[in-house]
Amino acid sequence: MDTATFNILNPDQSPSARILVVKYEALNDDDLVRMLERFGHKVVGMTDTGETAIIQALTLQPDLVIMDIRLEGAMNGIRAAVEIRKSSDLPVVFLTPFSDQLLLNEAQKAMPYGYLSKPYNECELRAVVQMALYKHHFDCATRENQAWLHSILQSVSDGVVVCNTR
Repeated sequence: MDTATFNILNPDQSPSARILVVKYEALNDDDLVRMLERFGHKVVGMTDTGETAIIQALTLQPDLVIMDIRLEGAMNGIRAAVEIRKSSDLPVVFLTPFSDQLLLNEAQKAMPYGYLSKPYNECELRAVVQMALYKHHFDCATRENQAWLHSILQSVSDGVVVCNTR
């Protein structure tokens, strides 16, 4: 998704996003994919293991990762999201049928852009995806502005003195 074209005034007209779906039994469930496609997004990859999710996130460079906390294999979604966030700036939204405080505390370590409890409906999914993309857009813009200001301040070699002549 080209973040420069994100429509602030009308997010419904914002460009479609490329989404990686990492879901327990992902290959047997097309509902999530169908909903995302109805929203105008493109699912660029699908897997049910954390290990494959990391590889696909780095190679496909999606705009958003939707990650189930419970996955096939040895690595859960939280650990996979932490690994993805270490090497890229991809926003992750968690899906889970569980919502206990201990799990929420653990999930926060991955710095997710959203959390959606199963079962969810189409409106809830749309809202969490849209908000995650919107927040990520502004996080990127903020980092760019901070870098720009930092470079300006670093390039100022002379001091500036303001004097009152009165």
